[in-house]
Amino acid sequence: MFYDKDLFKIFKDQDVPPGTENILLVDDKTAISQYCKVLLESMGYKINSPMDPKTALVNFRQQPYCFDLLVTDYKMEPLNGSILATTIVGIRPELPIIAFTGHPEMACQHNVFWCVIPKTSTIREIGVAIRQVLDAVRPPVINRFE
Repeated sequence: MFYDKDLFKIFKDQDVPPGTENILLVDDKTAISQYCKVLLESMGYKINSPMDPKTALVNFRQQPYCFDLLVTDYKMEPLNGSILATTIVGIRPELPIIAFTGHPEMACQHNVFWCVIPKTSTIREIGVAIRQVLDAVRPPVINRFE
């Protein structure tokens, strides 16, 4: 598995926003899945990364409220990212979903995705996009001490 002890320094140098949320990460390519898992964990996120969309769906159905975000590839077998996302939205409509794909033009055709991130994106672009999507669903903070 890929691991670089200097990832934290790289993220700091690139001004990558951190997070602590739970992400369901789905990509049927082992190398990409492992790489993304390490990157996102290094940003502070907790990652559940099953190797195929059917297992991801089983995991989600078992605990639909333990995830704050779904990040999925678009082109997968036996379920593509759009079918997976649509099924998950049927279970939990408010869950934000990001397509992280080598086929952004195809994923953009589906309104189930809150954001489409091309796999050619930089670490900073990925981190910023995830943070923006997660922050968009948070309720406003009420300061009770003013």
